[in-house]
Amino acid sequence: MFGKIVYISDSLAHVKTSGPISTNLMNMHVIFEDEDKKILGEIIDINEDIIKINFLGEFSGKKYLGGVIRKPTFKANIRLIT
Repeated sequence: MFGKIVYISDSLAHVKTSGPISTNLMNMHVIFEDEDKKILGEIIDINEDIIKINFLGEFSGKKYLGGVIRKPTFKANIRLIT
């Protein structure tokens, strides 16, 4: 469902889709997972091949911090929160 991250700005990431989208993903929450950080995001726009995700906050240990201090890297894994 989620492919590579192709663009990162201050509060937004563009992610290429890895295939057809079969479910309604609008307003769903996702996690960007790097080696040492997890960032919460919300899907705000879906085109044919690009999904736009707004950064909401960051998990630091067992705490949630609103806002993003460090952005994810381009190799971060992306998963839906179920």
